[in-house]
Amino acid sequence: MTRQVLTQRTPFFWSDLTSRLDRLSQLHQMMDQAADAGVGDGIGISLRGDGSELVGVGIARSSLPGSGRKKRQDYNFLGGAYLFSTCLHETYRDLTIKSARAAVSAREHDILSWATEGKTDADIGMILGISASTVRFHWNNIFKKLAENGRTYAITKALRQHIITPASIRSPCQNR
Repeated sequence: MTRQVLTQRTPFFWSDLTSRLDRLSQLHQMMDQAADAGVGDGIGISLRGDGSELVGVGIARSSLPGSGRKKRQDYNFLGGAYLFSTCLHETYRDLTIKSARAAVSAREHDILSWATEGKTDADIGMILGISASTVRFHWNNIFKKLAENGRTYAITKALRQHIITPASIRSPCQNR
């Protein structure tokens, strides 16, 4: 699992790792022992910070939805755990490193705002009348300005620094 945390930037289910391993591998044996102890499955989340900072978050649960060998993976839980982990990591970083509020352009603000509402780059491009590659160009500038290396981190930091406010909690008087 350590290798997975070091090489993968997206969250993963532990069962996805063990399903690709030889039954005799040390990791597979460890997961079998965990199952005997009541651990049903879990997720791994790799978080990266500035420079060489690397954080691994593991969340386990005692039972899985479904039954037998055919167990359903809960992607909503995985997404929520990933968001929670990035918020937790950002809060920790804020406590240890005070950073100034980043200044983003109006277009970058629009892209962050629409991304916060769950829009893809293609959706954002269509809404703003620009190409998806132009949206990605703006993302690269956002990543540099916010000193972040991923969309979820950038959105989390923009929310925490009050650069953007999601529409679901925005007052009718606030501008985009």
